[in-house]
Amino acid sequence: MRKFVICLASVSFLAVMPVAAMAQNPATPAVEDAVTARKVVLIKRYFKSIEMDKLIGSMMQSMLPALAEQQRANSGLTSEQSKMATDAAVETMAEITPIYIDKLSVIYADAFTEDELIQMVAFYESPVGQSITKKTPLLIPKTTQVMMELMPEIQNRMQTKMCNKIDCSTGQAK
Repeated sequence: MRKFVICLASVSFLAVMPVAAMAQNPATPAVEDAVTARKVVLIKRYFKSIEMDKLIGSMMQSMLPALAEQQRANSGLTSEQSKMATDAAVETMAEITPIYIDKLSVIYADAFTEDELIQMVAFYESPVGQSITKKTPLLIPKTTQVMMELMPEIQNRMQTKMCNKIDCSTGQAK
């Protein structure tokens, strides 16, 4: 179960890596509120144009088989129990995705200027942007598979690096 949560957290982290934190400093609270309101409208259009909810769902669906197998192998759950745990994860993600997207709006509002958001929306609402949007979810199972294939190597390297810093037999720093 622990490795399942670690893998889920790792993939979640990778899903949000492209977001850069570039805070803005508007002149007054009234201006800040108006700018933020306009930016949130643009962000919602952007998320709709890139089908953010489907992107998150596709990412989750592509992770589930490997994560379920790893969970089953590491937790001692039966196949039926593992399926129930997977179903619970899917239900939870369906409930949390709208909340997650709302919280992303705040992050994006801080990261991007209004002009950048206008340009992003214009691009992703264009035919080329929509073509990219349609193709991106098709890449997720493939990219997730690559990450899952790399996960044992990542875990081994992390363990080695950690044990180089901390004596893994005693838990004491070296």
